[in-house]
Amino acid sequence: MDTDIEAERDENDGDAFVLRTKYTVKVNEVVTTVSSEEPRDLSASTEGSDDDEASLIADISFEFAALFTVERREDDSPVTDEELRAYSFTTGVFAMYPYAREYIYDTTGRVGLPPLTVGVLQLPVKRPVATA
Repeated sequence: MDTDIEAERDENDGDAFVLRTKYTVKVNEVVTTVSSEEPRDLSASTEGSDDDEASLIADISFEFAALFTVERREDDSPVTDEELRAYSFTTGVFAMYPYAREYIYDTTGRVGLPPLTVGVLQLPVKRPVATA
């Protein structure tokens, strides 16, 4: 699954912003050969070959948008672009991800495919290095 994240300030309200996340999911056919070879993903075939069209089963592209507001006290400084970006790529993405998972599951089922369950989103966590 590919994602493209974009945050933009609301022109009418400086304390609000819209987070837009574009998702693209490509479902490819996997062929299992009769021999002892591992299953082969046909999407890895060279462009222009006859297998290209046959291997792509579904290409699902969609966009979700969410309006977020920032509550500030009178003495707080305005939210910077860096803070807006940091919030968007962490909390904002986590808030929208369950809706994307459900949409993918529902859409694949509606087009007659086995419903695709996308994994849970996790932030990479740096573990402290053990000292001996």
